[in-house]
Amino acid sequence: MPINILPKSTLSKWSISCIIGIVLIVALVPILEYQVGIDFKRETLIRVILAISLAITSLGAAISGFVGLRRKKGFIYFVPLLLGFWIFIASVDMLFDTGG
Repeated sequence: MPINILPKSTLSKWSISCIIGIVLIVALVPILEYQVGIDFKRETLIRVILAISLAITSLGAAISGFVGLRRKKGFIYFVPLLLGFWIFIASVDMLFDTGG
């Protein structure tokens, strides 16, 4: 029985694309901050936009992981579920950071 690495279903393609989006957003922050010189203090608009886009992407990964876990009962859907919820909590903390 051959093992397929590439996703076949639409749900798994959504899940993989959301995880790739999360990785790209997280990798983009140090590049923008240190190479380009954009400031990510609490009051800046770029931080709010980044936190909202990270929250939307992580919710997409978590929802697709949850639906996949309920439908297919596969372990591979557990990873986007955990990663999505974890990144969502971090993005909400980044959005409503009080400095404490």
